[in-house]
Amino acid sequence: MKTRRMAVFFALMILGFAGCTLGVRRAQESGEARQAVQAQSTWTLQIDEQRGSIYDRQGRPFTGQEETVVTAVAPGIESGKALAALPEGEEKQAAMKLYAKGSPFLFVFQEGTRPAETEGIQHFTVQRRYGEDRLAAHTIGTLDGSGHGVSGIEKAYDDFLTEQSGELRIAYTVGASGTVLQGVEPVVTDTRQKAQAGVRLTLDQDLQRICETAGSSLGSGAVVMLDVQTGEILAMSSCPSLSSSQTAQSPYLNKIIAAYSVGSVFKIVSAASALEQGFDPATVYDCEGAVDVEGISFHCFNGIAHGPVDMEGAFAVSCNGYFVQAMSSVSSHHFIMMADILGFGRAIELADGFSSAPGSLPQEEELENPAALANFSFGQGTLTATPLQVAAMTAAVASGGQYRTPVLLYGLCDENGEVYQRQSLSPPQDVMKEETASFIASMMETAVQSGTAQSGAPETVSAAAKTGTAQTGVMKNGEEEVVCWYTGFFPAQSPRYVVTVMQEGVTENTGDCAAVFAQIADETMAFLKEQAGN
Repeated sequence: MKTRRMAVFFALMILGFAGCTLGVRRAQESGEARQAVQAQSTWTLQIDEQRGSIYDRQGRPFTGQEETVVTAVAPGIESGKALAALPEGEEKQAAMKLYAKGSPFLFVFQEGTRPAETEGIQHFTVQRRYGEDRLAAHTIGTLDGSGHGVSGIEKAYDDFLTEQSGELRIAYTVGASGTVLQGVEPVVTDTRQKAQAGVRLTLDQDLQRICETAGSSLGSGAVVMLDVQTGEILAMSSCPSLSSSQTAQSPYLNKIIAAYSVGSVFKIVSAASALEQGFDPATVYDCEGAVDVEGISFHCFNGIAHGPVDMEGAFAVSCNGYFVQAMSSVSSHHFIMMADILGFGRAIELADGFSSAPGSLPQEEELENPAALANFSFGQGTLTATPLQVAAMTAAVASGGQYRTPVLLYGLCDENGEVYQRQSLSPPQDVMKEETASFIASMMETAVQSGTAQSGAPETVSAAAKTGTAQTGVMKNGEEEVVCWYTGFFPAQSPRYVVTVMQEGVTENTGDCAAVFAQIADETMAFLKEQAGN
């Protein structure tokens, strides 16, 4: 079995390093695997081909971060001696078999067995497009077998990135018989510098790594971080990662931009609409654990009776009954419009052909049904939204009532890393009065201090947040699956970052999202402190 595995290993290396490293090709004499081009008196091998790069906001590459060595071999006296001196084994046998054909070829030797450079043997360092543990995998995307983008930024900017391609080639002088002429130096052409041009994103690799590490505990979920003041996406992680070996549902689905049931985080919208319409937040509702709407009972979480609560108290303990009653006393038209201007029901375009799902908003006529309005008041019913939409809504509160469409593209850069086409930021849109946003922010801060969001309180920075547990109607082993949310910002005063955490495929809210939020906030503040000290 071991021998068979080794044979397969070497066969894969020989038959095309391009399978794992973009553009590395081995010359053969027949079939599609042959990548060398024999023209006139030269024999040319294409050693490497790279397309345009993808960078973070600091100009650090997401692509081409892992390297390997490819060896170009031209059969001859010295190269034959070097190969003959290799340790006995399948690797040597494979190399000698190619050598015996008499034409130049490419080979990937194992580390430690690589022959020394001599006449006819040259080593070249080439880059792999992706590493095993690459960052922002769902956002960057993937390539097909021909090297073209099929998802994410790779697909959205496929034409542009392809135009920036460069390659590494070596050309040997051959005689009439096709054998390499000894003593004639091969010509190496390297245009890979051109591939340093590419796309720069708003993501920050340090913050992305913090979010991915923390979010890995979710199993199946998503984490989004936004800059409060600009709307730029600083990190976006879909769990599990494309490179993860975890078994989870839909690992290739980008959950950051997929729509899910929302739950009580939507009470932020409910509160905003009610307050903007003049609803008095001091209004007290006596919660008995459930409220009846035309014969349908709407329960608070676990049927808990919260007793007399005003809006701040109801928000802190996430009392469904309070918001059912509050939203029945104000205009449902204004309610649905508030959700609309906060980005619900509308796709967010991150790049050409790369957009979030729009999610779903109920029709205004649907809310004429009191039961549908009751469901909508605490984020249930037909409402769905993406983690990115929830983060943008949260940022509107953190920024004092201004909504900004999230932005992912920072700009395009040349091969020297200079940005020559800076992406403009989305203009802010006033969606609620500053005092409304301030009051909601204070309620979110109270929720962290003494309410349902308390388990997500960071140790090193103040925060404001809202929790949510949304029913899905999907059963798992006799229990209903829920979608868990935790969305908030930090610091609570003068907010800088919004973080939204979503977890799916679980049957109860165990606080995983809250723990992820707290970890991200603490590690972000530690990182900023370290940066300030350097």
